[in-house]
Amino acid sequence: MQPRVSLCELVEIAVEIERNGRAFYAENAKNMSTPAIKDVFAYLAGEEEKHISLFQKLANALCAEETASSYADDYYAYINALAGEHVFTKQNSGYVRAQNITKAGEALDIGIAFEKDSILFYETMKPLFPEEERYMIDLLIEEEKGHFKTLREAKDALLNHL
Repeated sequence: MQPRVSLCELVEIAVEIERNGRAFYAENAKNMSTPAIKDVFAYLAGEEEKHISLFQKLANALCAEETASSYADDYYAYINALAGEHVFTKQNSGYVRAQNITKAGEALDIGIAFEKDSILFYETMKPLFPEEERYMIDLLIEEEKGHFKTLREAKDALLNHL
């Protein structure tokens, strides 16, 4: 039987995802030559900072009062696997990933994939949160969808100028 991930651990994974997203976007904001693309990445780095703050508040509340959950082992196995597949769950992976990028289109594609993966991860973990906390996850998911849209629009604009 696979060990269960606690709600506290899920929130800590989410914090790491957001930290890596912030590092990825901040590094690309420094490295891109197109001002409009730099602005998109700088904006998204700031947004990820807000998400870190939100998840840290959740962690403070939930980790102090960790309780056993009654979800099936296969649900936890799925969440563990999903977290393991996320491109930005390992420490410093956002920064490292940004170091190898040479083109704006590549950075935008990775950002788009990151936002899609984040939406899926947060949608999957939402049922594990207490009912009164789920609205925060819903707000975060809506923001991630907005980030996805911002990145798609930047990608479309970039393609239209080629």
